[in-house]
Amino acid sequence: LDDSDKEPLHLFTHYPETEIPSPDDPSVIYFGPGEHWLNGLQLQSGQTLYLHGGAIVRAVLPAGAEGKQGGVLKLFSYPGPVVEVTGETDIRIMGRGILDGSLLPHPAKNLIRLTRAKRVLIEGILLRNSPNWHLPIVASEDITVIGLNGLSGRLNSDGINCVSSERVVVRDCFIRGHDDSFVVKATIPELESHSILYDRCTAWNDWGYAFGISYETRARISQVVFRDCDVIFGRHWPIGVHVADQETVEDILFDRLTVAYPQDSTVKEMNR
Repeated sequence: LDDSDKEPLHLFTHYPETEIPSPDDPSVIYFGPGEHWLNGLQLQSGQTLYLHGGAIVRAVLPAGAEGKQGGVLKLFSYPGPVVEVTGETDIRIMGRGILDGSLLPHPAKNLIRLTRAKRVLIEGILLRNSPNWHLPIVASEDITVIGLNGLSGRLNSDGINCVSSERVVVRDCFIRGHDDSFVVKATIPELESHSILYDRCTAWNDWGYAFGISYETRARISQVVFRDCDVIFGRHWPIGVHVADQETVEDILFDRLTVAYPQDSTVKEMNR
């Protein structure tokens, strides 16, 4: 509204909720209206995590948490994501509430991470100010992500990345991040990434790739479709396939994507 993209207004519409779990169900972890603090949660098979539309769940570090310093900038990261699904099956994460990472230092944690998970549905919630990747899906199978929105201007805030996973559907999602938005990777040499669909997704990409195959290609990546997706802002690479390791990337389809480049003075000068 002020001709600046630093503090934009984001307005989201949503599907009506059709399945609202009961807070009295022992298999449901229920965050109702209001403000909550969460220093970590490991979901078990068969559980549902529900964030009410009036809930803001603020991620914090556990008391006495010790980080590991590394990288060029010598920043601290901490073990485990905020919400973790590791080796579990038949899990739902749903609602219309907000999981907020503003109180975590960069690049502390992922807000949600799936590792060796099966049959997981993530639907409707908003991830805000993630200090690292919003939602990595790693070594997992039969995952569905619908209507998730992610907003973060912090470095390394990748969106929904499928990593060494198979049979994943990501539909009707929005990501504004400062790194890859919707990409497929293969970081585990013996584990392929394949049968992945990104459908009707929207990217506001401040850095990196908006849609594509990006960097880590240490195992075969195949049968990936990006369909009916929009790049409403792409500073660097709206779509692309970047093979950075030794393996094969094949059968990748970009189908009906629209792309809008930034309209700042630097880009206009480049376009001349």
